[in-house]
Amino acid sequence: MTRDPICCTEQDELFLALDLMKTHQIRRVPVVNEKHEVVGMLSFGDLVRKSHIEANAILAAWQRICEPAQVPKQGTRRIVTAA
Repeated sequence: MTRDPICCTEQDELFLALDLMKTHQIRRVPVVNEKHEVVGMLSFGDLVRKSHIEANAILAAWQRICEPAQVPKQGTRRIVTAA
């Protein structure tokens, strides 16, 4: 289980949830109450179907969510073989 999950609250605007999804490249965000108890799950599909967010914002978020994650480059490893 994730120790510090990305969440939104019941009072947050849907734009915030969309921004969290875009920033963290995730498709679902747990919704928590004031006691930090999970009260629901908001999916990207929920935002597409039931929100009044403009299509351009939805498309930009979807493109960002689907981008390959940026993995930090590590030093080049040499493969040593017995030859």
